[in-house]
Amino acid sequence: MNRIGNCSRCGKVFVRYRQQSLCPACTEKREQDFMRCRDYLRDNPETRMKELSEATGVSVREIIQFIIEGRLVLTKDNPNMFYHCESCGKRIRSGRLCSQCEKRLTDEVEKVVQKKHDRDSLHSNVRHKYRIYKPKN
Repeated sequence: MNRIGNCSRCGKVFVRYRQQSLCPACTEKREQDFMRCRDYLRDNPETRMKELSEATGVSVREIIQFIIEGRLVLTKDNPNMFYHCESCGKRIRSGRLCSQCEKRLTDEVEKVVQKKHDRDSLHSNVRHKYRIYKPKN
């Protein structure tokens, strides 16, 4: 369903389609920013994040967002491009978390799910063992 909303970048009112957060003008500008970054990185594979930002006029934050979305892919040809894990600050080249933090988070979620499963099965067993006896009058 289409809804009216404000562009998260410029604040302009526009009709949203699905989960769209940018107006058509900002969406087009973002696409142009992406293409400038992609082309510059292809032509200058040894560049660093800050150099890429300065050369293209695209913020480091936006470049990182392109990488997280999987649109801008860093390869072995881009050894100087990295950013930091959102949890521990370690250097990474894709995603939001380093492999250790991702594993730790996954393990924690699995523990919570297992505890809930154990608790639910315990309540289920208790429910079947004890029944209230109502004598017939």
